[in-house]
Amino acid sequence: MERLKLQERRLLALAEHELKHFFGKPYENNYYTGAWMLGPSQRCKSEPIASLQRHVNVALYIFLTKGSKTLKVAKDAMDMLPKFQEGINQYKLNLQRGVASGMIRSVSECTAGVECMKRNYLDVFTRNTPEAVLSWPGVRSRIQDFVSRVPIRNLSAWIDTYGKNMSDSLYDGVAKFVGTPLVSLFEYLQNDHMIHCVPGNVSSGLGTRPVEHVYINGTRTSEKTNQTLDGSERIMKGKDAYAGILSYFTTTSYTPGKYKRLLDIRSFDDEAHDLGWKQLTSYYRQAVDIAKMITGQENESQAVFEFKSRLNSYSLFINKQPFPKNESDEVAFQKCRNKKCKKK
Repeated sequence: MERLKLQERRLLALAEHELKHFFGKPYENNYYTGAWMLGPSQRCKSEPIASLQRHVNVALYIFLTKGSKTLKVAKDAMDMLPKFQEGINQYKLNLQRGVASGMIRSVSECTAGVECMKRNYLDVFTRNTPEAVLSWPGVRSRIQDFVSRVPIRNLSAWIDTYGKNMSDSLYDGVAKFVGTPLVSLFEYLQNDHMIHCVPGNVSSGLGTRPVEHVYINGTRTSEKTNQTLDGSERIMKGKDAYAGILSYFTTTSYTPGKYKRLLDIRSFDDEAHDLGWKQLTSYYRQAVDIAKMITGQENESQAVFEFKSRLNSYSLFINKQPFPKNESDEVAFQKCRNKKCKKK
């Protein structure tokens, strides 16, 4: 270490930090937290399930664009496509495991996750057909370019073997092994999975997972969850998982301490939770002082009430009237899908 230069020591420290915390994703990549059973979140675009378009494009590039234009390469590409089906089906199975194990999001979280997936795979969602994936970037162009460079005799040999031309075979393969399982996943998320999402007052975050019972349409059933990863090994409790990931977000040695109240006297130590309350108390006092200054009210409750009313008034927003419902409801993004539409 002493022989390393400053920049080298920094890079080494960064590498050790990332590896210690599961390649920079201390929660999602930690098998023992069971987070892989939760399904899409409102930030689904940063999750692997939202990267299928890019992965399909890259796979076709590696097999078709970079490969030699032969029957074997086309056959290898066809044999590769079922791997996408396996991955999507495994993701769906993980969600089903989550219901049984108690790793399930709240209704609002589930809804936000589904809406994120809809926006990310808009064509697949709106058309609801496996063939919609053929409109993804690079799919048709890479297949067409590859087939155009394959010798005629090989194209004829392909038809003799498979009963259809090579381009149609590859199109059908992408639709069957990517589009079909993706459509099935959407149907599961919107119907079967959604009914098991729990009310927000039951679980809305890390600390309350896994939940103890299976829920149906917001009602707790008598069926208990197994709270296991594989049927036997227990899922790490959310509070323990939080303690494990806290060090990723701070260079201090803070731990998730508890808020202390003794004889109505608040006391703090330098643990994360206590520090949060200390900061919140400090910021709130500043906010109250600002409210009194802006409103001219000395009474705290009245000053806070009037200040909130001012913050929510239309005069502080660009639009003079509320946005029309058809431009702001949950299906608005389906009606306006391009820049030309958005300018109207």
